[in-house]
Amino acid sequence: MIENGDIGILIDNCCPEVDHLTASDWDVYSRLDFPSNTPQLMEAMLEIYRNRNKWKTKSKKGKQKVMARYTWDKIVTDYEREFIGSTLEDRGKAERRLIRVLRDQRMRLDEQERRLGGHIGEREVQRKLIENQTAVIQNQAELIKINR
Repeated sequence: MIENGDIGILIDNCCPEVDHLTASDWDVYSRLDFPSNTPQLMEAMLEIYRNRNKWKTKSKKGKQKVMARYTWDKIVTDYEREFIGSTLEDRGKAERRLIRVLRDQRMRLDEQERRLGGHIGEREVQRKLIENQTAVIQNQAELIKINR
């Protein structure tokens, strides 16, 4: 978000890569009396204090930059892409697997019918149910594709 000091001052972190810290590491770093980045933090604070008007202007620009970059539409779109999209993708895969299973069942029923000859009432009903379930799932899969 901060680019070349346009809306803020970046300083080093007081601890190494934060995504690799354990709870006990955090505990140690949180108890430091004089973290390693204290001189940088002091300089940044003094810069802002000494040049209040400049930083007041930068603060307004920062708010505008944040508001432009993080609109609700963008946040929702990113959320949908990241979470719902992968959920729909997983759901689509599960539905495709189910369609394959239902098709296999239908093929087995058709084969049984051919072997036994003629129509068998119960098996015909099962086959029709499987066909209907397959059609419903295929329609749902198409709707998911359309909504992406």
